[in-house]
Parts: sequence; C-alpha cells; structure tokens
Amino acid sequence: MNRPFTQSLIILILGAPLAANPRATAGEDAAAEATGLFKTYCYDCHGDGARKGGLALDELLKPGKGEGRLEWESVWKIVRHEFMPPADADRPSDDERREMTRWIERQVFHVEASKPDPGRVTIRRLNRMEYHYTVRDLFGIELDLARELPPDDTAFGFDNIGDALTLSPALLETYLKLAEKVVESVVVTDGPRHPRVDLSPPQFKATAPDEKGRLQQTAQVELKHSGRYRVEVQFRLGDFRATTGDYLFQMTMGGTKLAEQVVSDGGEKTYVLAGEVELPAGTHALALSTEPTPPVAGGDRPRSLTLFPRAMVVGPLGSNIFDVPEPHRRIFFNGPAPEDPAARRAYAKSVIRRVADRAFRRPATDEAIERLADVALEGGSFEVGIARALTAILGSPRFFYRAELQAHPDDPAEVQPLDEYALASRLSYLLWLSLPDDELSRLAAEGRLRAELPGQLRRMLADPRSGRFFEDFAGQWLRTRNILHTPMTSRDSARVTPVRPAMKRETEMLFEYIAREGRDLVELLTADYTFLNEKLARHYGIDGVSGDEMRRVPLPPESHRQGVLTHGGLLISTSNPGRTSPVKRGVFVLENLLGKEVPPPPPNVAPLEDERRGGFRSRTLREQLAAHREQASCASCHNRFDPIGLALENFDQLGVFRERERNGQPVDATAKLVTGEAISGAAELGRALASRPEAFYRCVAEKLLTYALGRGLEPSDAPTLDAITARTKAEHGAFPAMLTAVVESAPFQSRRGDGGEAAAQARTARMQPPPPERRGAAGRSMVEAARRAAAGEQAKNQAEPEEAEAERPAGAEVEGRP
Repeated sequence: MNRPFTQSLIILILGAPLAANPRATAGEDAAAEATGLFKTYCYDCHGDGARKGGLALDELLKPGKGEGRLEWESVWKIVRHEFMPPADADRPSDDERREMTRWIERQVFHVEASKPDPGRVTIRRLNRMEYHYTVRDLFGIELDLARELPPDDTAFGFDNIGDALTLSPALLETYLKLAEKVVESVVVTDGPRHPRVDLSPPQFKATAPDEKGRLQQTAQVELKHSGRYRVEVQFRLGDFRATTGDYLFQMTMGGTKLAEQVVSDGGEKTYVLAGEVELPAGTHALALSTEPTPPVAGGDRPRSLTLFPRAMVVGPLGSNIFDVPEPHRRIFFNGPAPEDPAARRAYAKSVIRRVADRAFRRPATDEAIERLADVALEGGSFEVGIARALTAILGSPRFFYRAELQAHPDDPAEVQPLDEYALASRLSYLLWLSLPDDELSRLAAEGRLRAELPGQLRRMLADPRSGRFFEDFAGQWLRTRNILHTPMTSRDSARVTPVRPAMKRETEMLFEYIAREGRDLVELLTADYTFLNEKLARHYGIDGVSGDEMRRVPLPPESHRQGVLTHGGLLISTSNPGRTSPVKRGVFVLENLLGKEVPPPPPNVAPLEDERRGGFRSRTLREQLAAHREQASCASCHNRFDPIGLALENFDQLGVFRERERNGQPVDATAKLVTGEAISGAAELGRALASRPEAFYRCVAEKLLTYALGRGLEPSDAPTLDAITARTKAEHGAFPAMLTAVVESAPFQSRRGDGGEAAAQARTARMQPPPPERRGAAGRSMVEAARRAAAGEQAKNQAEPEEAEAERPAGAEVEGRP
C-alpha cells in the first residue's frame, strides 16, 4: 500500500480513543459503529500483528501519541474521496463511508450543522484581472492593465485565494507605477486635447482567410469632423504561439494605406504602428490584414494569423477642435475649479470623495479626505493636484486590498456577520470581478442589501459584466485558460494555434448558456450541441458553419461529440506534446467533474514510455497503465482515473476524433469504471458520470464556494456543501439555485477571527504542491506559492494597519512598508 495512504489510515484509527479527549461523544453507539468500520476495513493490513509498510496500528494506538489536525484533514479527504482502502481490499459502502467521514467531522473537527463555522479568510489583494476590471469600472477607461501585471499564484485551483495573493516589493512598485499611468490617462493636466476614438479587440470583425492565408479584420470608426487624423494600432504576438512564420501586416483607413511591416508570431513582442490620413466626416473602415510571407507553397495548407488589436484615432490634427475625455468630465463633474480658496477646497474634497468612496468600497473617513485634499492643493494647477490625490488613492492598501473589517479580528471564537459594505464587495467581485456599483453601495449604506439579495443577484447576472465571471470561473474550474498555453510540437501547433481562442470560448459559452438558462448543470456532460465558429467547426470536421462568430451548433451523430468531455480545449490541455495522456485526462475528470482530490503518486514512479523507442514497438499506453495497476501502491488511484482517460482515447492530442492509432491499430476506448460500469467512448462516459448527478452538483458547489470565499474548503464546510447540493438537486440542477445557496450561506455572509499567527501557519501548511505531472496543467506550481505564503502574511500585516494609517496617501513615507 502507498505510504501516504498508510499513514492516513493510522491517523484514522487513532481517532477512536483521541476523539473522546476534546469532547464527549454525543452518541456512543454511533461512535462505536464508526470506529468498528475503521477496524473492519483497515486492520487486515495495519493491525493485529500486520505491519504492511513497516507500520503497526496496535502499537500506534497506545496512549500519548497525540492528535494532528492537518493529518485528520488529510484522512477526511482520503476517506471521502474513496481512495481508501486499496482497490483489492474490502471497501465500505457509500453509507458506511459517509458515516466514517461524518464521525471525523463531529468528533475531531467538532462540526455542528446548527452552528456553522464560517472559517477565516486572509485579507485578499486584488488579483490582476480584478485590478484590471476595477480600474476600468472606476474610471471608465480601456487600458489593458492585466498584461502589465505578473500572473498570480494559484491555490486550490484558483488565483483569487487570499493565502496565495502575496505582495512583494516589486509588485507594490508595479502597482504604484500603474496608478500613475491610470491617472495620466484619466486626468487631462495640459489643457484640452483633440478628440480621440478608442477601439478594443471585440470591435474588429474578421473575415475568413483566403486561399493564400490572408486574413482581414475591420472596425468601423465614426468621425464627426473632416480633417487630418493620426491612427495608431497596437497588438502583441507570441504569448502562447510557437513560431509558425512571418506575416506581412498592412493597415488601411478609408482606403488609404497607413502602415506596412513584416511581423512574427513568436518571441512575445508588442507591435505599435501608426500613420496619418486626411478623412472627411462620416463612418470609415479601419482594416488590418495579415498574410503569410513568403507565400505558402502550392499544395500546403495555408496558415493565417488573427490579431487582438487595440487602436486609437486622434484628430482633426492642427484644428481648433478640442475636447477632454469622458472620464475627465466625470471626475470634474462641476467643470473648472472656482477661484475662491474655500470653495476650491470644498470642490476638491467633493471630487476626491466621489472617487475614494468607490475605490475603497466603503466611505472614506473624513480624516483621509482632508489629508488627500491637502495633497491636491499643495501646488500646481487644480487638475495636477487632483491627479496627485487620485494617484495616492490608487496606491493605498485600501484600494488594492479587500479589507473586511470586524471588531475582534484575532479571536477565532468570535463569529460576526460581514458588514453590508463587505458583503457588497464579495458579491461584486464574485460576479463582476470588480467594485460594487452605485446601487449595491446605496443598499449597503442603507443597511438593506441582505434583505434584497435575491433581486440583486438577478440584476447582477443580467448585467453584461457578469460575463467576466463565466469566463474567469470556467477558465479555472474547467481550465479553459490552459488551451492558450498548452505546449505541443511545432507541427501540431501550426494546426491548433488558429483555433485556440475559439476552443477556450467554446467551453465558457456552453457553461454560460446552461447557467443563464437555468438548465440542469449535468447537461455540461451530455449536451448534444456546442458553440463553434467556422475555424473550429472545420477542425472538428463539422460542416455548415461559416464566419468568425461563435454560435450554438447542434452536434451531428457522426461528430462523436457530446458535452465538455469532447471539447478540444479540454482534450488538448490534458494531453502531452505529440500524444494523448489518459492519466491527465482521467485526473482532470476526477478532480474537476467529480470533486475527488487525487493523492500524489509514490516517489520514483517510472514515466510512461513513448509508443515507439529505438525503432521498435514498445508497450501501448493501455498496456503500460495496466502494468501500473498491477502494483498495489498505484492501483488505488489508477483504477479510478485510468478507465476514464482510456474512454477518451478516440480523441487525439489535437482533440480530433480518430478510429485508428498512428501505427494503424484500431483505437480501443473500452473501459470498466471503478463503479463496475462497462463503457466504450466519450459519450458513454459522459452518460455514466451524469447518472450520479448529486456527485457532480457537489463538485461544482465545492469549486464555486472556493472561488466565492477565496479560501480552500475545510471539514467544517461540509454541512454548507450538503445544503447547497441538496438545494441544487431540489431545483433540478439549476445554477441560479446553486449560486443563491452559496451567497446565502454562513461562510459567504459571515466570518470569524483567524486566531493570529498560528492559524495562518496552519493554512500555509495545507498549501501542498501538486504532483509533477499536473503542475503544468493546473497553472503555476504551488511550490512557489507555499514558499511565499509565509512572507505574504508579513506583507499582509504591514498592509493592514489601523484605518487612518491605511488610507495614508501613497506619497507619504511609511517606515517598514514593503
């Protein structure tokens, strides 16, 4: 048996005598029954003289061995996720396993369903997407700030986990530089400017590539005045692409060529091209085209390049037509400042308060506003002074940390409801990844937000900003982000690169459609439709789809596709370069669709071989995996995820359906699940998973609650998950019911103290790195996150001073702050 399993079983057995120490058993018969189950299913290997793995349970049961909460949590997970006992031993039934886990919850962790523990949440820094959207909504500007921030560390599958969101000195310096950049874009300090039109990537519509691979993207620009205009376009290449060659880029507006340059889609380079053109008033087409250079040889499949450009059109140049940006007008809502000093200060305070209240997500103190007004009026023009004050606001910990103030933050016995400002922030960052809007802030100020939660949830889901949630949550839960970065051979990359963005959107749009329509979430596994554009449909071999727009498409039976299990993004991101990986695919399904946390593999496990080695046929993947399962230390896990991955073998490493291996042998996609069901292919696998809807609902609920709370779940959250799952099941799997249950739960609406440094160290210890074969697929390795977590606690303490100190302008000196 695997040593980690063995050690967990030892701790499990220890629970019988140790649990009586902290608390008397409420039901002695139930306790006796549970401990009897432990003896029944564990003692054959680890008791009564048996010493498998060199461990004897009868020796370890002696008094004085102590109790470890972290070990108990590991045991609870292994029992609950069905990785104990080993596959070839007698195994408990579902009811017996449930009794064992509930006994651990009650007797070890003292979980009481009637008194739910809301848990603790480390103060959360805005992650890079939250920062990006918060600045956008605060000022109404289109700056791609996410590209200027480093990727955030991930923990428990998400990048918004408080324990992993550390703040290094270098990152703090980046925040301060971005604050200056944002304010320069918002506040005009050098007088009115010529009118400017900004264009974002969604405004550029693409045509299908021609026979040479030439692709054109066009945006329409409306000009109010005739004259000479400056046109500037910016785009970045090389983020997730292997180098596939050079392209001739051309930019035209109104039929006039403005720029031409050869660009390469490798090397992570940002291109900025500009030109000037004389144009009459009216609507004009800004066209960007890319064409392979040198031209594709005859008979070869042409490659094409899709850009994600941002552009601006400024003018008429040299005219007396001037304007100020709309964000500037909103900030200076009463126009120019009065000359009277008292009135000037009052106006400055009014301007500052309107921004600070929203940026801090709660009313700023009068003292903070006075200090910021001092900064604004210390010299220079009124606009320059306000710019200084706004830069200080964006550099304050109150802005880039989501503080949830409570009376006794270090008392773990103190459970208090969140104040309504903090509740408004939790709601807005859950669904919009941004700050509360005016209505949420108004309800919080009036103390009526809790009473109106159902209506506010409906309103927020109907708002276009909720699309951010469906992209961000699905991007991490279903790993749609990974398709943009999955490594592959250069030959495979040339085929997949043009459809990577569409593959990402396919899964996100399916989840969003099912969720918004209130359909059964199980439909994610069984849907006979998907969302495609022409390129992706061609990649899948599906006819009748034209154009670049993603739309709902029924799946013909001959496509052999059904639900997310056959989405190209999932299949590619769980493959290895050059071949499929049944292990990665099976682990993905277990962890992300069934909620089973797979333990790390034993040390020194040999990697799977390539299909051919030295010109001779090696064992097939199926044969190698079968050999793995012959080892007792491997069988407990591989018996669970190997059959799942093998059932998906009809889809190659590019997500394309196949009936034969590269060596000409027929693909064998038959498998027998650990539940005993015999299946063949992805469709039957999807139906088998859907036949246990409660397990799927619970998995989605775990992911959603983790994402909403910004922390990993604990045994104390089990009653909350039970309630959310039951409510979802009663509402036939409707996502709005699950979301409402999460938002109304005790962990979402309240919090307790963290108990000081000890609790922080305990949580840091729970952040364990994934096994090596899963680090690339899940995002950045948690080794780095765990190493930095302790330093992050110190940074958090430094960035969470008393309220007046936290709102000190960024320009003021604060000793010891990173």
